[in-house]
Amino acid sequence: MRRLLRRINFPKVFIVLIVTLVVAGGACGLTAVAASKGGDAVFLLAIIESVVMVLCVVCLLFTFLLWVLATIMGVNKTETPGTVPVFNDNNEDHKS
Repeated sequence: MRRLLRRINFPKVFIVLIVTLVVAGGACGLTAVAASKGGDAVFLLAIIESVVMVLCVVCLLFTFLLWVLATIMGVNKTETPGTVPVFNDNNEDHKS
């Protein structure tokens, strides 16, 4: 579980979901305005956009809960996998 949580970049996922939610909300509003002026065929598009918004909200909540769980478990992303430390903090290198 830690390895999986370490691989997920939570801020990027969160930002993508928020942008998707905002775009779908704006498109849904524009589609609802277009549908109210007499275009009943456009109303189906508003329903699809509403479903996308609901899915984004659910995914945002799930991502937030996983992010909190990762924080509680102490998963940090300060090191990228495969990095080699150049300087060691221990004094083993300086022994004579």
